[in-house]
Amino acid sequence: MTTPTSFRILRIHALLRANGSFEGVEAMTCRCQACGKESKLSRTSGLEELPNVVQLTCPTCHQCADVPTPWIWAEWAEQLRRVFGVRVTEVRQDVSASVLDPDSARLLQAAPGNAALQVIRFYCSEARPVQVAVSLYPSGRLRQSIRFKIPPEDGNGG
Repeated sequence: MTTPTSFRILRIHALLRANGSFEGVEAMTCRCQACGKESKLSRTSGLEELPNVVQLTCPTCHQCADVPTPWIWAEWAEQLRRVFGVRVTEVRQDVSASVLDPDSARLLQAAPGNAALQVIRFYCSEARPVQVAVSLYPSGRLRQSIRFKIPPEDGNGG
């Protein structure tokens, strides 16, 4: 595997949930830096979503790259800026406990009244929301890992 610079991402086609929130990457139009070919990679051809990375494979020369998911999000934000003239400068997230209403339960193939986690993300430009995504995760379908690094007390690494 090589670094994300093995591919130049030209366009990201987002996969959206029924409620409009970002699910992941449906397809990407990329240029392989090894052979120079431009290709549309999708879940059935050259694009595979893995935990924390999207794996890209050139259909022409078979060059591979693992692209970290945060890097994809940054590229998607840049695409919003280019296409719509909006620069996302901040993402706020609110998480709360909820229960599934009948319509949401049907869409998510879960039982009405089941416990769920509701995540609301506010994509902001200069402190003004430009997009809001509301996601519901039925119990057992969400795992979130966070790592906080604590700086040394003396500030000098020791």
